[in-house]
Amino acid sequence: MKNILKPGQNCWGIYDVHTAGLLIDGRSYFKALYQAARKAQRYIFFAGWQFDSTVQLLRGSDKESAEHETAFLPFLKSLCEQNRELEVYVLAWDFSVLFAMDREWFQDVIFNWTSTERIQYRFDSSHAVGASHHQKFVVIDGHVSFVGGLDISSGRWDDRRHLSVHSERVDSNKKPYEPYHDMQAFLSGPVCLQLSRLFQERWRNAGGGDLIVPEVEKGEEQITVNDMLPIETSRVALSRTYARTIVPETKPVREIRNLFSDAILSAENLVYIENQYFSSQVIFQALIQRMNNENLPKINIVLILPKKPHAFVEEISLGIIQVKVLHALKETARLKGHDLGIYYTLSGKGTDNDRGTYIHAKLAIIDDMFLTVGSANMTNRSMGLDTELNASCEETDGNGNLTRSVQKIRVSLLMEHTGLKDEEYQNKLQDARGLVSYLESLAERKVSRLRKHTLETMFGNGNSIGKLDLDFDLLDPEKPVIEENVYELLSASKGGIFAQGITFLNEKLSAGSEQAGPGSIPDTLMNLLRFLRFHWILTILCTVIISVILLLLF
Repeated sequence: MKNILKPGQNCWGIYDVHTAGLLIDGRSYFKALYQAARKAQRYIFFAGWQFDSTVQLLRGSDKESAEHETAFLPFLKSLCEQNRELEVYVLAWDFSVLFAMDREWFQDVIFNWTSTERIQYRFDSSHAVGASHHQKFVVIDGHVSFVGGLDISSGRWDDRRHLSVHSERVDSNKKPYEPYHDMQAFLSGPVCLQLSRLFQERWRNAGGGDLIVPEVEKGEEQITVNDMLPIETSRVALSRTYARTIVPETKPVREIRNLFSDAILSAENLVYIENQYFSSQVIFQALIQRMNNENLPKINIVLILPKKPHAFVEEISLGIIQVKVLHALKETARLKGHDLGIYYTLSGKGTDNDRGTYIHAKLAIIDDMFLTVGSANMTNRSMGLDTELNASCEETDGNGNLTRSVQKIRVSLLMEHTGLKDEEYQNKLQDARGLVSYLESLAERKVSRLRKHTLETMFGNGNSIGKLDLDFDLLDPEKPVIEENVYELLSASKGGIFAQGITFLNEKLSAGSEQAGPGSIPDTLMNLLRFLRFHWILTILCTVIISVILLLLF
């Protein structure tokens, strides 16, 4: 397999790493985060799509020997009380009103006004119109970091057993929720400094000003991460997605889009994917192109997806596109002689009465020689509109250490999804060449948790959906059409009052936010724009009015 990672094309850069591994499911990640945060000396950065102040990091037997509070915000407060030099920064997506009922209200008040001044919380709306900040990463002292798909929020905790009923799998209101599968990468070493810079850039763009980050000498006591599946590599690449924005003015970054395409086109034996969605046109086209390539051998393609979307709005948008795309992939695989298996998993013992395990992971493995994990779903949004972050590694030195560790990870994941633990099954899951045939037999005989995906929606199966003329850009946009058009308008008239007003407004709000506390005029204006951001017509009108007023006043 040829090298995939290319800085400037499909990754930001490739950085040295001392330790790398995967933490599978919420229990492992939350426990590792708790252990690592306890040893923080000067700072902890949290960036996420969602946070909950009361989410329990430790539960059950893990909680019995805890030396600190185990709920998220009380835990952070206890760390700051113990260490007077520690500062904590939390950066959360300033969510759309569509998610209001699923979020903890007044979080900025809860974090900033009910804890300590050394815990600072900000909403981040510095993204394209209609986009979301979807990156989920943590940096501790510039030496330890976590990157992946898990938010530190309610409804994410589960262990690898994925029991149908689990007394500890409850949300912040003590309400049970479905089995939930996800993962987070653990990284230590110089790569963490690059992640620290990424956080500082986002904090500044969100109006928080420049962060003065101290250099922290590595402590003598090493952080031990339990339950981690090791990745034997000394180099890790970081890849991002950003859409073009006007305030601040940024160019689009589509490294993850290129990463997935380049990785799939290089596959010789196996494409293994776990993802919450599958509707990306670029990934679909890459798989079609690879299957049509007569110069490369036939491949096994394994897709592990949720049984059905989480919400009604997802089913009528992404769900319909996904079924249409997957049926097209199956037809191409049949015609070209490739093996394609699309599956969902059950919980518990894998009987038909058991609940499905919700797949929230964002993982891709190519030939067991390349692995990428992060926040990016396989949707058009994640390829070009939302802000995303993935960490990747590949076999380059020829000793096979990384390949062996990635194969162990893939087998471990399939053992989890099937619920099969005998060595006999483990050996058969190692072979990439006959993998789909073996998984198909397991699914057909119903001897494990694995099931063939039904590829149906509330509107019918793929045959009826295939006749629909779907607008992919409308249902799952890859770029912010409105903001792109406004940007072109501004670019054509840099000296106009509208362009000057936006630039001036951005400078005033950013400077004011650095100097003023909650309730100040700049902070109030920022909150107003943040609310209006998801109503683009009002946003443009109000921005023009406020810009003109500020220009006249100053």
